Amino acid sequence: MKANASGATGAAQAGSSFLGTLLGNGGSTAGTQSAAAQLGGVKTNVDTGGVASAASKLSDPNSLAQTTGSALAGGTYGTDTSAMKALADSVAGGPSQVKSSLLDVANGKYLGGANPYLDDILGRSSAEAASKVGQQFAASGRYGSGRFAAATADAVANVETQARYADYEAERGRQAQAASAIDAAENARAGTAGNLYQGIAGINTGNGSLAATGANLSLNANQAGLAGANALANLQGSNADRSLTQAGALLSAAQSDRAAGMAGIGQVQTVQDNLLAPGRTLAGIGAVEDQAKQQQLAALQDLFNEQQAAPWRQVGL
Repeated sequence: MKANASGATGAAQAGSSFLGTLLGNGGSTAGTQSAAAQLGGVKTNVDTGGVASAASKLSDPNSLAQTTGSALAGGTYGTDTSAMKALADSVAGGPSQVKSSLLDVANGKYLGGANPYLDDILGRSSAEAASKVGQQFAASGRYGSGRFAAATADAVANVETQARYADYEAERGRQAQAASAIDAAENARAGTAGNLYQGIAGINTGNGSLAATGANLSLNANQAGLAGANALANLQGSNADRSLTQAGALLSAAQSDRAAGMAGIGQVQTVQDNLLAPGRTLAGIGAVEDQAKQQQLAALQDLFNEQQAAPWRQVGL
């Protein structure tokens, strides 16, 4: 029993030492403290400096891609067609110089004898015809007769008719030529205007392509900036998640330590009882042993007394 009591005393003392250490460390064991220290020392945040710098450059409104794209989209590099359009409008509005010069001829203005030189030609031709008739009648001695007057009138009328007919036919030819020339000139003018407008359309198409390219360049720059911002946000979010996980683990360890500490406090009385129990056991054993010794001493005393009194009883005393 004494050996058992001594063993219980050692166990109780070990338990008391463990509990004292646990309470002294706020409920944390050495292993928990070491693990918490290592966990707290882990660097959870990834350096976002490089990503932040790249994201800032990608989203810079004054970047080369943005400024070039904006310039292209805004028409800075587009070809100016204003002068070409003014020329095209002028050509298209006409009329051509050929039409301006030959329109009266084409419209038949000179078919009715409007030739300013025709009357002069007719006057001279009529005079020559009359003179010739007069000479013929004078040679025959009939100058001044009624027949002479009729022949002179016929000769003059014939000359005038032939001259006017010839002028009319020539003017009709010139009218046809003028109409053809005007048609050709107008067709050429229309073709030139069409070519000019087609060229303007081509230039505008090229300008539109430049603008579209600029818009796409700006859009791509914006998308790159957004991607950079998303990458930075994701990295920051991951850092926050890792920090929260670390904080949660440390909090859990702290809560576990608190629970262990509280449980340890609850065991103080038990440990104290355990520490006192071996002593109480030994005290009880000592009392029993003392009683047995006292009883043994009493028996020996009685035996001694009996042995001392025996001779006296034999002699009758």
